[in-house]
Amino acid sequence: MKAKYMILVLLFSIASFAHTAVSAQNIRNDTVFVSTNALVELIFNDKKKSGAEIIDNNGSYELGGTKRSFTVKALQKDAQPKKLIVKEGQRKHDFILVYSESVPESQMVVDWSNLKKLKEHVKAKEEKANGKLEVADALYNKGEFLAALSMFHALKEEVDISKVGLVESRITSIEEQLQKIYMTVISKGDHALSEKKFKEAWDAYKEALAYFPGNENATKKFKEVSPLAFKESIRKAQDANEEKRFAAAKNFYEDGRNIDPETFARNNQKAYETVLKQEIGQHYKQLVDAGDDAAEVQDWSKAKMHYDSALKLKVNESVLVNKMQKANQEILKLDNYNKKEAEYYSVLSKAKLLAAKALNVADHEVAIDEYKKASALFPERRFPKDKIAEIQKRRRNDSVRN
Repeated sequence: MKAKYMILVLLFSIASFAHTAVSAQNIRNDTVFVSTNALVELIFNDKKKSGAEIIDNNGSYELGGTKRSFTVKALQKDAQPKKLIVKEGQRKHDFILVYSESVPESQMVVDWSNLKKLKEHVKAKEEKANGKLEVADALYNKGEFLAALSMFHALKEEVDISKVGLVESRITSIEEQLQKIYMTVISKGDHALSEKKFKEAWDAYKEALAYFPGNENATKKFKEVSPLAFKESIRKAQDANEEKRFAAAKNFYEDGRNIDPETFARNNQKAYETVLKQEIGQHYKQLVDAGDDAAEVQDWSKAKMHYDSALKLKVNESVLVNKMQKANQEILKLDNYNKKEAEYYSVLSKAKLLAAKALNVADHEVAIDEYKKASALFPERRFPKDKIAEIQKRRRNDSVRN
């Protein structure tokens, strides 16, 4: 009984290994380009035990064969892509037939008769698909569902057959998440609509359509609210314009343009262009005023920043150019002053150290020379002069005692 059990386990292991080995040689969705004026030949290792079928062909392609291979030819120009399935012994290969005006000579023969080459090709494709799967999973975990969903749909045809279930479960999970988000966004739009906040409702329905393009309910709501949202945006733009809030008016006009570009171009473009000029003028004045306020308190770096921004709106404005030059001059003066003051305190520090260590007349003279250097930098400052007088007085007292 034990021997029989061992034989069964061994046979099962061999069968599993054989299945794994063969599955490692299954091509998944390689593209094969075909044309109407030449046969493309597909060669496999086990031709005698092979069969081929084009799924839903509808007369788009012609499948033939020779003793050593299968041949494919397009029967009509611009034929739609079709799936070609080749069963080669225990191996099963999927190809996508794609029409091309001409096929390069290097692609006229697709040769997979070398099993080592076949296995390496399948392995390389699987590694590439696994890399994409990691990226898709990362997007999924970050909640970037639309991007992840697109990748997972493509990966269904790329990953090893053993991972298709995982990919499909991810797709199902994302679709469930998107459905929840969709319902939340639709509710948000409905609530905004009930309060006559038409632009807010328009934004919500547009977001819903981003999650489910072509959704009948969202499309209907979006179309119904669009003219209301457009009128609301234009009215707000006109109100803001009358109140001289030109930046707000500009933004509201742009909302209207996004909602209905054609009506906007026909009825509101000129008003929008006028607001743009007014907004630039108003913003320019605000920047210049801010620069002048900073200059008044001698904050020249801040003044320069505002003048520089204003010059981007009105290049070479002569009055502003002069203000900018003044700011640059004052900044340079301040920079030079700061450098000079840093040197001043460095010299004072050195003089103080020398004076503290002075033991004789020569040492005192060296300290006095450093204080004189500091005094030359800022003649109006009393401190270096007082220190010189202090050293000289100390020397006189020392000589009297001696």
